Amino acid sequence: MYVGDNTDYMPWPNWGNGGSPYPSGWLYSGNPDSVVDLSSASVTVSMWSTGRVANLKTSVYWQFTPTPDIFMCPVDVQKYVGSGQYWTGRYQKLSSYVQNGASCYYPNDGSGSPSPAQYSYRTCKMSQIWSPLCYVQWEQDPTVSMNYNDGADYPEPTNPDGTLSEGVSKMHKGGANVLAVSGSANFIKAADFITEENDPPKALPRATHRGLFWWNPNTTDGHGQVGP
Repeated sequence: MYVGDNTDYMPWPNWGNGGSPYPSGWLYSGNPDSVVDLSSASVTVSMWSTGRVANLKTSVYWQFTPTPDIFMCPVDVQKYVGSGQYWTGRYQKLSSYVQNGASCYYPNDGSGSPSPAQYSYRTCKMSQIWSPLCYVQWEQDPTVSMNYNDGADYPEPTNPDGTLSEGVSKMHKGGANVLAVSGSANFIKAADFITEENDPPKALPRATHRGLFWWNPNTTDGHGQVGP
């Protein structure tokens, strides 16, 4: 519905945080606590319940899904919201889900750090994505607070030094829910998620490889930071 109203362009995935000229993204505008500050470790459940709505209303999806609970996994709410180190460490407390940074071409500053302005905050068109089965959104691993630094994700299971990067939730029998570009929702095991992220292995050439996670339209393999 969003792309149908916006000449086929994908929404800004909230890749990084900042004020103007950042466009309003799928989850919030500016940063995840631009209206009500929810980044503090002392945020109570009551503060979160009311404050998140004000922030979500700045998103481009709110007009289509004006229900705050849609943005949260019920298990995530039950297990983590309002308590524990994993919850207090989240900067982005608006959603259990993240959006694939492929839609904005994975911009970075050359060292791997996000640089949202690199391609003037542009996003691709849905019709440019090679398959409607490609994954656009998924549940993050809630036990890694860094996963919720913003509303987007670079689907790489490990960092160059081998440490855990932005992964996927295992809250649902070892897996998570994923959303395809077509709008369909699917279940994926965490092990299959990692296999898809690493297929083919990094040591092998991937000059022509595109995957369900890797779909940057401006690269032949779907990987990499190449913009319009």
